[in-house]
Amino acid sequence: AHTRLGGAMEADPFSRALSALASPSIDPNARRDAETFVTAASEDPAVVLALLQHLDPGAPVPVAPETRHLAAVLLATAAGKHWRALDDASRKATQTSVLAALANAEDPATLRALAHAADVVAQSSTTTGTAWDDLLPSLSEAARSPKDAHREAASLLLGNLVESMGNHLKDHHRSLVDLFVEASKDECDTSNQTNPNTRRRARRAALGALAQLATAVGEGGDFPLVADLAPRILERCLHAAVEYSSCGDLVGVAATLRALAAAVAVDADAVFGHDLQLLYPAAETTLAVATRGYVGNDNRVVANADQDLIDDARAAAFEALEALASTHSGALDEPVPSVAAAAAATGVSASHAPPTIAAMLLPPLCAAARDDGAPPGFGNDDSETVGVAAAARAALRQCALRFPPSVMLPQVLGPVVEAGSLNKTPTAGALGAFAVVIEGCAHDVADDDATVRHILTALRCGVESGDASTSRAAALVLSELTEHAGHALASLHATQVASLLVVAIRVSTDAESRLGLIDGANDAIDLVEGFAAPAHAATVSFVENCGDEELDPETWRALAGSLVGGACDESTTSRGRARCLGTLAAVATAAASQFEPYAGETLSALAKLAGSGTAPGEEAADAVRARALAAMAAVVAATGEHAAPAGTVDALLDAATRRLSESAATSSSTSRECSLRVFARLAVALDRRLAPWLPGATAAAIAVLEVSVGAEAAPGGGRRGRTAVTTGDIGEAIAAAETLGALANMCGAATRGTSAQVLAALVAAADPEGSAPPALRIAALRALEFATHPADEDAETGTSAMVAVAPEEAAALFVDTTRALAGSLARDEAPEAALAAAASLETVAERCRGVAVALAAAPALSSALTAAVAEAVQACDAVREGVSNCQAELADGGGGGHAGRDGEDTVDIFFDLEDQAKRVLARLK
Repeated sequence: AHTRLGGAMEADPFSRALSALASPSIDPNARRDAETFVTAASEDPAVVLALLQHLDPGAPVPVAPETRHLAAVLLATAAGKHWRALDDASRKATQTSVLAALANAEDPATLRALAHAADVVAQSSTTTGTAWDDLLPSLSEAARSPKDAHREAASLLLGNLVESMGNHLKDHHRSLVDLFVEASKDECDTSNQTNPNTRRRARRAALGALAQLATAVGEGGDFPLVADLAPRILERCLHAAVEYSSCGDLVGVAATLRALAAAVAVDADAVFGHDLQLLYPAAETTLAVATRGYVGNDNRVVANADQDLIDDARAAAFEALEALASTHSGALDEPVPSVAAAAAATGVSASHAPPTIAAMLLPPLCAAARDDGAPPGFGNDDSETVGVAAAARAALRQCALRFPPSVMLPQVLGPVVEAGSLNKTPTAGALGAFAVVIEGCAHDVADDDATVRHILTALRCGVESGDASTSRAAALVLSELTEHAGHALASLHATQVASLLVVAIRVSTDAESRLGLIDGANDAIDLVEGFAAPAHAATVSFVENCGDEELDPETWRALAGSLVGGACDESTTSRGRARCLGTLAAVATAAASQFEPYAGETLSALAKLAGSGTAPGEEAADAVRARALAAMAAVVAATGEHAAPAGTVDALLDAATRRLSESAATSSSTSRECSLRVFARLAVALDRRLAPWLPGATAAAIAVLEVSVGAEAAPGGGRRGRTAVTTGDIGEAIAAAETLGALANMCGAATRGTSAQVLAALVAAADPEGSAPPALRIAALRALEFATHPADEDAETGTSAMVAVAPEEAAALFVDTTRALAGSLARDEAPEAALAAAASLETVAERCRGVAVALAAAPALSSALTAAVAEAVQACDAVREGVSNCQAELADGGGGGHAGRDGEDTVDIFFDLEDQAKRVLARLK
């Protein structure tokens, strides 16, 4: 190490390699050699001190600026990697050298790199208990330096330290607030500054540090500290917004509003000071910047400003409004005397003054969310994306989740309902604003029949408008409505909604068919995707809420016809065909026996698609054929084997078996997913006739789960983690879990030979502390309800062969299943997963108790079964107690234990979880 890294710098190979690597004009071969050398040297802990030599202000040999910057960049990685390998003397030397380099560096980029390195060293020092007493005094001094770059670097580093070291710096928070407040103050007189831009950057860095400090104080949970420091941070932000606005620094205004957002995101009304004195000024300032881009009435501030800078400031203000609504909705929706006083000061009568701050905020917020002058801002997955209108919609969504629907709906419904009453197309902006409030106001939207009829008429006009932005916004509204008010729409407006969905699917398939004829049309793909995805999602949500007799036969035929046509049209894109097949499966499942008249023709058309040839290597086309098989299985499951043409079912089973037997190298995840779904769906129609295919299908499903649980998988798809078209991977694992559950459920005792392996695979996938994502855990937990079916009682004898012949095996099956479900109910932090565990536990635990009674003659087995039931009772009691605590917290104005999860759907989940726990207890006690 000494030979490579030590010695005089001019003769040091490492120094030469570092200089060569940093040089902008070096020969490519020499650069490659230098990179190889530096990479190898970086594996040696001695590289830390070697890099510091190149940052030493007193180095005998001058170091080129670009080499010094590269050394600073590499230092952060090297120090973090090798810190524990350094001895105490080297650690102290590193701390001292980093501070010296910070104090003497001039280049802003190098200073920022050194600030990051110092942050890494500080965090590493805490892991080894290495004191760094000089750090805060040195940085505090640097934050008051006359040099702008030093003040900027000190604020950046201190802010990062506050964020990364948490309560380690709690005792210094007060002094840091004083420091950052002073460092953030702007002066419009720049006569004594050679470069006002660097001065402003330093002050913005201090504002950023204030934002990080506000977050740290809030997360610390020390209420007296919050009450002391948060109002000071917020007050400084309010003053800074005025200062930066008066100087025309819109970048500074945006930075200020982001710091203000961090301050008001602290979940305690104490952030607004005594008697909420800062609440109205915070709302007023935020609203001013949101609507104009600056504070005050002097429009010369933005007269010659870049529109992008104005929009960035406005977007930051809407982010602050989002934070206000998210954490202080109760205070915003209460009468505030200062609102009336402010209105009176402008000559507004008391009767016309907004009664609350929320009433003051919502009209301009809705206007911004409806901004039809903004470019289309809807993502392909229903997110708000970027831009001023998008930021306004994000804030509006948070308001809708927290304010009463009676406050929200009048602000957004008017333009849509009026357009529908006149049979006209609403604007894309009006539809976009309406879309984001539906989640929080869904039930109230669906309650008024006349309003719903006008909305559906407006949506139909939007879908058929021919304008890309408007049709996408209409599809998004339709998707939100069917997801959050699907049951009410299916019960009260089934015919009109179904008719609209038929139109939407037809428009979607036509667009995707035309798209397949266009080469390289990325913009066109985005436009069609932005409409097709929510249109199909809406259809799936709606039919899942429909009973099989709530729609007339012609509606089922029209939906099926459009979907089959889109899937079989060769000009339709592969993704579009896959989407049609997925939606068709959902339609057939929902229609059940009502789909029987169309089963034969549908299966014949899909059989041609599933058997169509394709050139080798065309994976997308093969995936379409696989999805066609899965859709055919859904039709057979819905209508029965008798409705299928002769030989169809056996052909499906053979094709699925063949695909599952292919090696992983030659088959795709989508192919395996769809093949597994064939078995899961046909199990419903075939019951025990599926027995010859059970061993192969079960082994394939277990293999998929074993791989998936060990892999890092995540569900995709937008704000709620849903996608209209699955792409394999996590979808394959979910299909495997569902298949194992379906086979055990429908084939019962025939699956006894593999019951232990199936149970082990499902328990591993359901483990709340494992690697499986929530969507897979939920599927495994629901499948566990059927894991005990191999021990089903015989319909003729009324006894379980498994319990009679292999009581130890049967007892283990019930004990392990019950304990796994009880453990997930008690420990899984995802409420949807806990609800799935509770739903399965209701049946399994009761059966477990019954087996305990049946095996009373075997005390050890009976005792183990009884103990498992006791665990289930304990888990349910814990859920009831937890829900009670959450309700008490909500009553006191807290987050109710589910911070970041909002809306009627989330509330419903917690209520459903409590009800399900009560049902389990009612069965067991």
